[in-house]
Amino acid sequence: MEGKPARTQLVTVKSPSESQPLHSATSAKRCPGATPVKRYRGPPRSTFKSPVLASSKAKSESAPVTAASLVEDVDKLQAEYRQSKAEAEELEKTYDIKELNLYIDLFHEYNEVKDTTQMLLGRIAEVRGTTVRQLHEEYSLDPAD
Repeated sequence: MEGKPARTQLVTVKSPSESQPLHSATSAKRCPGATPVKRYRGPPRSTFKSPVLASSKAKSESAPVTAASLVEDVDKLQAEYRQSKAEAEELEKTYDIKELNLYIDLFHEYNEVKDTTQMLLGRIAEVRGTTVRQLHEEYSLDPAD
């Protein structure tokens, strides 16, 4: 029987409109090593409901936009603006802007030094085959700092 060609398996493919599977699942059983084929189970039972569209519909359906509601929204925003501006003026009286800028610059410099230190600790840990945590303990460094 060595001279006989291998038998081929025919698979029936049906249209998606039919309720039957698109491919026959038995073909994978009959053909060892074949990749199983997913079945077509027909159209979805319900339509896709996008959460994006649902939230935009909820916003549009929640309250109709009227001239009165727009005026009310503008009034609220103007009140918030006036309150924020008053708070900013109060802070300017309490704190010196030049002094705040000095502290901001010092804070940036501190962060750069800290980042460089962390990078060096990482390289030392890599060379030694240890962890950065162990180096923090060895050099009495606060891990949170």
